Amino acid sequence: MKKTIFMIVMTMLAFMALPVNAQESVLRTLNVSKQVKPDRNHPLTKQYEGFFTYYIRLNLPDIDKVPQAYKRALTAVRDTVISKATGIQYQKGDKNYQKLIALFETKMLDNLEEMIAFMDESERDRYKPLFQWLVEYSGQLNESASANPMVSDIPFFQFFLEKTEFIGNSWYKVCNLVFDCHTGQLLTIEDLLAMTEANENAITELMRKEFRTRHPQGTDYDYHVYPSASFEISELGINFYIPTDEVTENQLEYVFVDRDALRPYVKKGSLLDKYWK
Repeated sequence: MKKTIFMIVMTMLAFMALPVNAQESVLRTLNVSKQVKPDRNHPLTKQYEGFFTYYIRLNLPDIDKVPQAYKRALTAVRDTVISKATGIQYQKGDKNYQKLIALFETKMLDNLEEMIAFMDESERDRYKPLFQWLVEYSGQLNESASANPMVSDIPFFQFFLEKTEFIGNSWYKVCNLVFDCHTGQLLTIEDLLAMTEANENAITELMRKEFRTRHPQGTDYDYHVYPSASFEISELGINFYIPTDEVTENQLEYVFVDRDALRPYVKKGSLLDKYWK
């Protein structure tokens, strides 16, 4: 799934503002993959030869290289991304992520055993004698942060996170995490837009108007068109992510709403209010 044009625009603007000697990356990639088979005498995983394969590739802030003024914020970003991706809290002092990965593997093996335990006999017969679970987590911070966060006037860090799982069928999830670049706080749409009931209805109608223009005959996932938890900010407006409920590569759509249309609903004093002024 390719990133949208709006993230690309933000990246280009950020790099145009960078002095030549300020482009040293402050990111380090957590890149690990492994096939894991339970090394314990659990009757179900032993009977069904259960194992899982995982791939993790997350472009995370290298806290040792982060400018002092941004250490606190990007430490919070790193910890939140790790938790959102793997379901495991970052272990303090774990610079090489070895403790994190060990805890992740233990958690996934526990989940694997639970999944097999909750299957009925017909489901188990489908997988017998092999039960394979594939997970892949990947994502990266937008380049305005990876080059040098101190030279950009964009007040947000944005992290594009993708999660794929395969157990007979495939599940694909994507979200764009938006952070306050001063504090590292993960932001919701309510932090940026004044989401009263009337405003939410008005914003939803703006989104549906754009959606109907692209899909005049309607779709079977129209009910997903509302201000959801995942969105992307640019200087031009907000891009909302719309799940399609499909299990193909077309599992995600975008609905863009122009900033001029959204301006009446921007929360006063918010980062978005300051950014769009």
